[in-house]
Amino acid sequence: MSKYTSLTKTDFNNLIEKQKEDLYFDFKGSGIKPPDLQQHIVSFANGEGGRILIGFDEKNNKCNGYENMDQYDSIVASFFDVNPVIRDLKYNFIEFSGKYLIDVKIPKSQRVHETAKSEVYQRIGARKIKLNQEQITELKYKKGELKFEDEIKNIDIISVSESKYIKDFLKRSKINEVPKIYLLKNGFIYNNQPKISTIIFFHDEPQNILRCGLKINVFDMQKTSRSYIYKRQRRSNTINFVGPLEKIINDSLQFIFKSIQERKVYYPNEAIQEGLVNALIHRDFSISEDVIINLYDNSIEIISPGGFPGNLKANDFTIKNIKRFLRNPKICTLLFKISSIEKNINKRISQDQGEGIKTIFNSMKKAGLKEPKFEEKDNHVYLYLKHANAESYEKKILKYIKEKGSIANREARDLLGEEDKEVIKNIFVKLKRRGQIELVDTQATKDKTRYKAKNSNVDLENKISNNEPQQESLF
Repeated sequence: MSKYTSLTKTDFNNLIEKQKEDLYFDFKGSGIKPPDLQQHIVSFANGEGGRILIGFDEKNNKCNGYENMDQYDSIVASFFDVNPVIRDLKYNFIEFSGKYLIDVKIPKSQRVHETAKSEVYQRIGARKIKLNQEQITELKYKKGELKFEDEIKNIDIISVSESKYIKDFLKRSKINEVPKIYLLKNGFIYNNQPKISTIIFFHDEPQNILRCGLKINVFDMQKTSRSYIYKRQRRSNTINFVGPLEKIINDSLQFIFKSIQERKVYYPNEAIQEGLVNALIHRDFSISEDVIINLYDNSIEIISPGGFPGNLKANDFTIKNIKRFLRNPKICTLLFKISSIEKNINKRISQDQGEGIKTIFNSMKKAGLKEPKFEEKDNHVYLYLKHANAESYEKKILKYIKEKGSIANREARDLLGEEDKEVIKNIFVKLKRRGQIELVDTQATKDKTRYKAKNSNVDLENKISNNEPQQESLF
């Protein structure tokens, strides 16, 4: 007999009340047909992963599980009758009031899965969407199951084999071979035609063939009004960087370092360099867009086409949990090889193969700046590097309270130049939990909420700097 977990009425009600159908969760009645259930199973695996509770009728808000676990045999079998089988899928039986439910946990997969009927679905919001062939191909590129870098481009091989760049590369590398022979021996061409990765690295003007450039937007920010918080001010300059990948990296880094020096702000060069390189080599080249870097006076925003590759999620990009998945392994390997030509390790554009993300986090931490943040939005990966001291938000809020007597969320956002009111809310929660602040009026509505010092005799700034651990990343 299979193992199960028994729940009391209170536990069961708590389980149901906490859940709602969304991107990550779904209810299904016990009467669902296995082929229909498979559609939902693969949709979660092809999406962000999720959980299905089988045996609960959400429409009538009641448990309709079977009285015998064996009655679920065909349903359980359907979990594994998908192609390919979903690794790390887990399920557990739950017993409540003499009936059994199944709690199914589906991981985000690095593969694209289809049902027994060869249909592919993806979870979008709270719905499963059946994908057409073009959408399936796009999903395979995103997950890295298909390598766009290996695709062949129907152009004259001479445009690569006779380029100025490849001749210079072979000379610097001290490789005494005819360019075309070198490309052929190293798998860069097929049927006398170059691969996408070959064009990106060795063509003098690859942007004439596909979008693989970089654009930098320089913004002037209004510092004295509330528009600083909510509006990106006029774009003072836009620079497009084109050419072979190595040239784009070197030229854009030189521009960024000069720009931030002129603005008299400090970022660790390693963080900027690794962030830029990471965006260029791990992007989805099947998407016809350039990498974009937005330079503000208090932050740098790096936007790379394509979401997180494979089965990676945002929580896989923290200092304590860094995972790797190479969407473009040939491009990554070749850049490291090109970078290794430089004898001075400190001048290499790719210093640590596989260690780039860790370098970004460690260099920002060493500089005393806020922890970088990775985020996936609209099939793009965003990296935020914020020029703010790791403790400055809390210190500034406490100093403001000491001087003014109290503070509201809006005032804190004005003070800090922070756009997200949830970030400020989280700071208030931390300070309140530490016993450093309290509500001015416990009966006030949300829009009237203000905070004051809980003990006005306490030197608040000294308390946070001497007795409290450093604030976690709030950006």
